[in-house]
Amino acid sequence: MGFALNAYAIGVERGYVTRAQARARVLTTLRFLHAAPQGADPANSAGYQGFFYHFLNFGSGKRYGNSELSTVDTALLMAGVLFVGGYFDQDNDDEAQIRKLADELYRRVNWPWSIEHVPDIRMAWSPEGQFQTHDWRGYNEAMLVYILALGSPDVPGRPPDLGGVDL
Repeated sequence: MGFALNAYAIGVERGYVTRAQARARVLTTLRFLHAAPQGADPANSAGYQGFFYHFLNFGSGKRYGNSELSTVDTALLMAGVLFVGGYFDQDNDDEAQIRKLADELYRRVNWPWSIEHVPDIRMAWSPEGQFQTHDWRGYNEAMLVYILALGSPDVPGRPPDLGGVDL
């Protein structure tokens, strides 16, 4: 969904869709994500701690199968969410709502929750198995995960004590 959100704005810039068409699609997507249930019950939620499950049921919008919460997929989603929040900057009610929903979705992600080994962020979590044993590290998709976590205005992805580790 994060890539699709970016694609809508690119479509406007390239003349494939009108701004109004893209705005309507983005607003529908952000409203869906904002209303999607978050909670500890995996059968009845789309995510937990502000993160989203890797796969959602197309009909219900809730977790599909035994898919995990993915920190990188949530980061990719949030990158698209933040991009459209910045792109749709006109002074009208729909674009103001896009900005508001984008901000609220980003602020919901509880990045510190995904840190077990300072300063690394876990790759995935499931209610059945808890956190996977692998962390994001290195110059790869981890960069986006860390940038979004460190930039979070409400719950930055840095624990209070880094134990001498300098990010």
